[in-house]
Amino acid sequence: MRVFKCNRGIIAVEFLICGLVLFFLVFVSTDYWLIQVKNQQADHIKNYYLDRIRVEGYLTDADRNGMIQKFNAIGCQVQSIDAPVTPVLRNADDPTQSEVWLRVEAKPNTQPFFLGTLIGADAPDGSFLIRVSGRALSERVNP
Repeated sequence: MRVFKCNRGIIAVEFLICGLVLFFLVFVSTDYWLIQVKNQQADHIKNYYLDRIRVEGYLTDADRNGMIQKFNAIGCQVQSIDAPVTPVLRNADDPTQSEVWLRVEAKPNTQPFFLGTLIGADAPDGSFLIRVSGRALSERVNP
């Protein structure tokens, strides 16, 4: 056991270097996981309200407020919402005219570290945004 009795402090330096690398890897992977969970939660909220838009034909004010509240509940502030504001009716002859959409940009309350930025996108001011979007065909038949 001569290696552990080194008087020059080599073991301590190696332990510190390995410890710092290990701490960095654990921290980055945890941060990446937390941002990925927020992204999945945002995607679930988007899917719920996209289904509502598909049935209603547009995003109602009540649904818009409910979506903003749900995003606030997961720790994200909504920056923008893009969705139809007037009813889109089902058109069996030309399905492209009955397409509805939902795009949401939300800013998490906690900004991610280095690897977490790979999931989202940078905002013009350099902050991190979560962007989710989807499209569906409207099922609304009558105005």
